[in-house]
Amino acid sequence: MRRFARLPSRILAVSAATFLGALGAVALTAAPASAHTATVTHEIVCGEKAGTAVVTYKVTNNHDTKTLKIKRPNRDKIDGFRNNTEVAPKASVKGTETVKAADGSFKLEFTADWGNFQEPESHEVDVTKLDCAPAKEPTRKAVSNCDGTLTVTVTNADDKARKIAVNGEGEYVERKTLEPKATWELVVPKEHAGKVTVKWKTDKANDDTDAGWEDQEKFNWAKPDVCFDVTSESTCENLTITVNNTGAKAIKATITVGDESEEKEIPAGDKAVATLEGADGLVAKLSINGGQAKDYAWAKPADCGGDGGGLPLTGANTGLLAGAALVLVSGGGGLFFMARRRRVRFAA
Repeated sequence: MRRFARLPSRILAVSAATFLGALGAVALTAAPASAHTATVTHEIVCGEKAGTAVVTYKVTNNHDTKTLKIKRPNRDKIDGFRNNTEVAPKASVKGTETVKAADGSFKLEFTADWGNFQEPESHEVDVTKLDCAPAKEPTRKAVSNCDGTLTVTVTNADDKARKIAVNGEGEYVERKTLEPKATWELVVPKEHAGKVTVKWKTDKANDDTDAGWEDQEKFNWAKPDVCFDVTSESTCENLTITVNNTGAKAIKATITVGDESEEKEIPAGDKAVATLEGADGLVAKLSINGGQAKDYAWAKPADCGGDGGGLPLTGANTGLLAGAALVLVSGGGGLFFMARRRRVRFAA
């Protein structure tokens, strides 16, 4: 009876020893394989160019003694992270690449090779979690002026400071950093206004280089549709007003004295001359294309002999166009078109 009582204990002891031995064997065989590991991590920052992200990968060889080779045949090169890049035991290597923020998520894939053992690696990167939205372009416009200059207006529409460059013909260069929502108005001189380029980029510390511009727009000076110049002259007999159309399109000149008006269309490149009989108190109003009128008064020259100047005007410019003649002078043929001459009757 005693032998049979001790039998289970012996069986249990043998079984336990066998189990522990098996565990030891598994541990010994598994230990070398578990040492063959590579750790992949990454960091993401917004790139210098709007709408891009820079991903920096870090691959660590966790083996104690064996060198790791990164196998990426027939793959795009990643800066510092090429095919057959070697990583020493317990060391790391970094590689960077620039991607579009709109790419979303993707995987970095390679084979980790320790010579007698290989293991595929796949590491996911999600750039959508980083706000790398393109910077807002500045608003810009250019207005050609009649004097040959070009007025350029730029407004920073972004929430970050932007560097603006304006380049004109020749050696003309202007630079300015615009704070968010700020506006810059610049008049480019006539000699540089033929071809003007506006460029922009996000302002960064210590960036004084003429590179890295995100985009640009070109403007050219062009003759404006409406351009004119006006001269007036008072002689002993008359007030003469000359309108010279220097624009690209015809304009309408209207001269008003009192409640009487005379209108003449002046083609581009031509001029019109209005001659009014001089009289004390004579004021002629000139408007172009119905715009705000400007006053031109007759002033009797000091060296006029006799009384001169015709009869005085009573009231506030109550006369008609005093002996007005509006003449169109053609720049090409020298033709003259005499407008209807009006005579004035003055009230007592």
